[in-house]
Amino acid sequence: MTMRSPKMVYAQSSDIRSRTYLEYRMDMKKKGIAELEFLPYKIVPRTLEGFYQVCYLLDKLGKEPDAPGVWVVYLLTFFRDDMRSIDFARFMYALDFLYFKCADIKRNETQVLRQAILDASDYVSAHAKDDGSLSTDPRESPLEETRRLIFAVNLLEDIRQDEAVSFGMEVPLVAKIFETIPNAELTANYVRDALRG
Repeated sequence: MTMRSPKMVYAQSSDIRSRTYLEYRMDMKKKGIAELEFLPYKIVPRTLEGFYQVCYLLDKLGKEPDAPGVWVVYLLTFFRDDMRSIDFARFMYALDFLYFKCADIKRNETQVLRQAILDASDYVSAHAKDDGSLSTDPRESPLEETRRLIFAVNLLEDIRQDEAVSFGMEVPLVAKIFETIPNAELTANYVRDALRG
């Protein structure tokens, strides 16, 4: 049996055997993750960044909040017409995650959600440029912003289509993919040209 350095041995009074500190930390980490998996998720994030992070984590763990409809309504309060593309993409990611966790949507949630989807569509249209790019901030790369907004539009149209079909909300059906972008063909050419060089 190999001898361990006394500095490396960590013994806890409740342990039958001695463990290294690293072994102890690994056990605690496993225990922490196990405890996290059983949390009821009743706490609602207070910021858009918080919503994004929690939704991302819950998505990866395969979990959902207790009342996703309440989370949706609260998340919608963070939508602003002047938000940056990264914030809009995070907003849409969190909204997409939460929306599809809702088994049913109450009347007040339906009205708020319908208006938010219409506002989000207007947001995309307002940030379309003549060269096909989608840009919210002149300090950021137009290509990166365009890619973020294309990602967000994909989620937006998915929600919009589901709202109309599943819940009968009065939002226009999506007739073709990326129709929310004012000139999708010009935007596609912009991305292609930018990636070529």
